[in-house]
Amino acid sequence: MHKERIRFKAGEIDGYASKSGRHYAVEAKNTKQKVNVNVVRKLKKKIDRSAGFVKGGVIVSKKGFTKDAEREAKKHRIKTFKYKQKRKKSDSWFL
Repeated sequence: MHKERIRFKAGEIDGYASKSGRHYAVEAKNTKQKVNVNVVRKLKKKIDRSAGFVKGGVIVSKKGFTKDAEREAKKHRIKTFKYKQKRKKSDSWFL
């Protein structure tokens, strides 16, 4: 993933990922609440106004997504991922 922020008329995105010559907007959310439908709609607007540079979107959230946000993302073919931190391996026999 490219980590630099990219600015469009509709706003900016946190980064973008490329696959097979296509670019996808990536939004990362580290909030106390689940991502709601408004975040998905804002990303959709950014994708639409990217002048064809961005073909789709991905949202990564530490807290997850509301059901409405999941539905809206699916409707617009935006992928949603909940960030899960890997557990550290313990050298101890006891956890």
